[in-house]
Amino acid sequence: KQLGVELAKDLHKFLQSPDPDGERILQEWKQWADWDMVLVMRDTPERERVRMVGMLPDGRIEVVGEKDGVKQILVSDYFV
Repeated sequence: KQLGVELAKDLHKFLQSPDPDGERILQEWKQWADWDMVLVMRDTPERERVRMVGMLPDGRIEVVGEKDGVKQILVSDYFV
């Protein structure tokens, strides 16, 4: 029982305090990303091709369609 209470308290504390390393981690990931790579979206009628143009702090990415130029915010599960 005490373990559950401590876990709940620690989780609450973690969620309430900003992550001081979050921005640093995001910047590191941006350095490793291949910004020129064409990504192919699954579950689209013609397997839409997009390019990554941004990375958000929550792990989602911004992409722009090669054909139509439409910007979308997605999770990596959309790609093959």
